[in-house]
This record gives sequence, C-alpha cells and structure tokens, in this order.
Amino acid sequence: MDRENGKHPAGGTPKKSRPKKPKKPSRLTRQQKLLIAVAVVLAIVLIAVVACQSLFVRPDLPEKNADADSGTQEEEIDWGEGTRPRSDGERKSQDYYTVLILGRDTGGGGNTDTMLLASYDVTNQKATVMSIPRDTMVNVSWDIKKINSVYNTYGGGDRGIQYLYKEIAQLVGFEPDYQVVVEWDAVGQIVDAMGGVWFDVPRNMNYDDPLQNLHIHQEKGYRLLTGEDAMEVLRYRHDNRKNGVTLGYPEGDVGRIKTQQAFLKAMVEQLLKVENVPKVRQFIQVFQDNVETNLTFQNILWFAQAAFLGGLKAENVEFVTMPGNSSAYAYSASISKANGEYSEASYVTPYPNELLELVNTKLSPYAEVFTRSDLDMMTVNSDGSVSSSTGHVEDSNATHPRSYWQAQWTPQEPEEETPDYPVTIFVSREGYFKKITPQSLRMSGEQKFKEDDALSMSVESSNAAELMFFTDKAQVYKTRASDFADGKASQLGDYLPAKLGMDEGESVVYMVLPGDYSGHLLFFFENGKAARVEMKAYATVSNRRKLYDLLL
Repeated sequence: MDRENGKHPAGGTPKKSRPKKPKKPSRLTRQQKLLIAVAVVLAIVLIAVVACQSLFVRPDLPEKNADADSGTQEEEIDWGEGTRPRSDGERKSQDYYTVLILGRDTGGGGNTDTMLLASYDVTNQKATVMSIPRDTMVNVSWDIKKINSVYNTYGGGDRGIQYLYKEIAQLVGFEPDYQVVVEWDAVGQIVDAMGGVWFDVPRNMNYDDPLQNLHIHQEKGYRLLTGEDAMEVLRYRHDNRKNGVTLGYPEGDVGRIKTQQAFLKAMVEQLLKVENVPKVRQFIQVFQDNVETNLTFQNILWFAQAAFLGGLKAENVEFVTMPGNSSAYAYSASISKANGEYSEASYVTPYPNELLELVNTKLSPYAEVFTRSDLDMMTVNSDGSVSSSTGHVEDSNATHPRSYWQAQWTPQEPEEETPDYPVTIFVSREGYFKKITPQSLRMSGEQKFKEDDALSMSVESSNAAELMFFTDKAQVYKTRASDFADGKASQLGDYLPAKLGMDEGESVVYMVLPGDYSGHLLFFFENGKAARVEMKAYATVSNRRKLYDLLL
C-alpha cells in the first residue's frame, strides 16, 4: 500500500525486501593477499623447475674401478700384460665428458665398422669427434690385427662391444666415460624426421650386393638427401668390379670416413637449428628404438640442453680422423696359407706423435699429460716386424722380421729320397739323442749315459720320421731321424742343443713324432692353465728347423 494515499501499487502484493547482510571485514590485508599470490606463483615455478630438473639430469661419471666389485659387468675385462688405460684423475674442466660411439650396421652386414671417439667440453662448449679406421692395427694375439675384427672374434653382442671398448681405450690411453651403440638405421630415421639433409655427394656411387640386400645408387652433387639416400652414402665403399676395374675412393676406407664426417657435420649444423626443436618427440622415438647406451635418457637430454642453451656452434664441433699411415703391411699367416705363398695384410697404423698430441689437447678429459708409453700404438717397422709403444706385443710371432717369414714360404729344392728302415730313438734327460737299428740294438748291452744323466724317453720309429723337440724357451725345433747318424748303445749320442742350434741355456723338454700332423697336443703350464693345439699348426711348407713361439 502507498503510504501517502493508502493504495496498493499495480501488479499485486508487494515483496518484502530483505535487509542486506553487512560485509565481514577481511582478515587479510592487501599486502598479505599480494604475498599469497606471489607464493602461489613461486610454488608453480618451483614445481616446473623440479620437473625440468628430473627431465634434464647431469650425468655422473662412472666408477670404472668399481665395476668388478659391483657386479655390473658380466665379465671383467682382461687388460692383458700391457698398461691399463687411465680411468680417473683431475679433469680439464668441470663438465668434460668422453663418449665412444659405435655404429652397428645391421643393413650392411652387422659389422661395427664405424667407430667414433667424442669429447665434449660442456664448460667451454667445444667438441671433438675422432673417427677410427676399421683397418687400424691393434695389439691382439690373433693373426689379423684389424680393430674391426675384435667384435666378431669375441662373439659379437655385448661381449664383442666390451672388448672393442677395451682395444680403443688401450689405443688412446684412457677409458671413455660412456659408450653408445647406434644402429646405423637411426641416422636415416633422424634425417627423415628433420625433413632431409642438404649434402654434396662427392662421387657417383653404384654398388649391389644381393646377399646383404644392399643396393647403393647415388649421383654426385649437392642436393637434399632422404634418410634412405643418407644411408646409401654412409655405407658406400666402392663400386662393383667392372671390366677388371673397381672404382671407389682413391684413399680407400679413409675416403669413406671423410665422407661420413662431412655428412655428420652437415647433419649437426642443420640439426642445431631452432626449427628442429619441436621435432624432439620424433628424435626421442628414434633414440629409444636404435640406441644402446650406459647413459640414461635424462642424461642425453642434459647434453642436448647444454648444447642448445650453452650455444654450441657447428664450427666448435671438430671432426678428425685418427692420424696414421694407411699403407702399412705386415705378414699374415692365414692369408699366406690361403694364397699358398708369403702374403701380407694391409693396416692403418697411428702416427705416434700426432695421435699423442690429439689425445692430450682435444680428446683426453684429464689434466695430466700422457706419454707415448701410455698409449698402445702399433707400428710396422721397416723390416716388417711389429712393435708397440708400450713395449709389449701380445702376439710374439708378429715381432719377427719379414725376412724370417719369407724364408718359411720360399720353395725348397726337392730332397733326395731318404732311405727308410726301422730304428729306436733314445733321448736322455740332459738332451743326448741316439738312433739305433734293431740289429745293433740286439747286439748292444746297457745304454750309456753321462754321469748323473738317464733315459728320458725312447720310441720305436723309422729313419724317415719327422721329429719335433719342444724346449723350455717355448720354442719348437723340427728335424728328421735321418739327420742323425746311426748310433750304438755304447755311445753318448748327439747333443741336441748343439745339433739343432738352440739358444744358450735352452734345453729339450719333450720330443714328438708328428706323423701326418693329425690330432692335437695338450700343454699343461705351471700356473695351472692348459692349452690344446692342433698338430697341423706345426706343419710347414719348407723344411725349416726352428719354429718360434708356436707353443704360445
């Protein structure tokens, strides 16, 4: 109702108005609210920082000497009698890392022909990548001493990688911090993820190997390569032989390495561009599918972050090839046997001073300076013998000069037919030899020996039989029974060290009649070890008398 005229307003009964509740005074001041807002923002930032820290993890240096105790290795590396590579010490800078990168080419035969040793000085944003030629000579006990033989000699797989790591570590004098085994296919997949790589292909490439399903056909020139193109360029060594001529890199494997380095440098230059940052997910997938490493994925991201945010430039990434002589040749027993004549294997041997300089200035993470004896660098000397900068050669046969091995393969004049008849052979403990015919033996009395000497062994044989005498100097001497005059029981016989021209102080341990060189010999050593050697290892083309170190 209108209070002035007593009438209700139009529209019906009026609503009663509710009194407004008075506002409660805020317990927080404006300054306190501001502080809360700042705290919330800081908390969000902190969470983001923690998340980033868990994503980008600085790698801890592995404790190499603790591997055997921790049980992390399936088999402890046998470093042999040479110097063990350095594995700890003061670093050149706070974040200086070394990585051994091995390229395993499943599509090209399953070999580890690509070996790269990389150093990355994160503090100063400099990196060096050294390629190691697959024909590099290393200090091993077997015949073909090329570094790419190590992986298969030890059965491939993890064990093959482990011993390849060992040989490279001994070559450069230090153990790389980490190792990365990359299936070569990963490179092609990264190239495709990048949208291709611009590269100047150095030559026409035409090669087909149906057995490996490997086909390479690339034209010379600068163009955008797909992942498949890139893999063909990286795998190429030479063309198929045509009309008696094989075209390829004039420098052989060194030329192939130069092409690989040039391509990888072009790839790094284009990979470090900002437009590739959004493609990181694709790179991560390629990494997970094709890489085996003792680095965690967070470690890899830390290196990537250090390169991007630290400003690593392509010009500060140096690619080099191990300095060395690519025209070194040394005797090979297996190739000689296959060819039926004296033959040699080709190698790449380091230039000692240049490799030492490269290790000290650009590869080694340690402040302490290396000397030549710290590196196991093999050399083929002018006389064809092999030596090591450490002073120790695992294969003692390789230390003999070329002339010695050539003499073993020099055709001999046909021998006159040796009269053959039954004999009994006697060898005394002090090395006296007697050969007596059955008739003389029946008429003889007791065998005569020097005072304090006695019979060591006797055997019935024939005058034409070959004899092998093993000595306490781990050497073997070959001769025939016919080289000795028929003797009598009353005689002392021939003194073997003098007759066979043994070294001073050398004495006979045992005599063997090899016959047709079938079967095996068993050797037992003082240290409790034993070895089995095929008899045919002692068969020689020529009639040489002294066999060096075949016992070893």
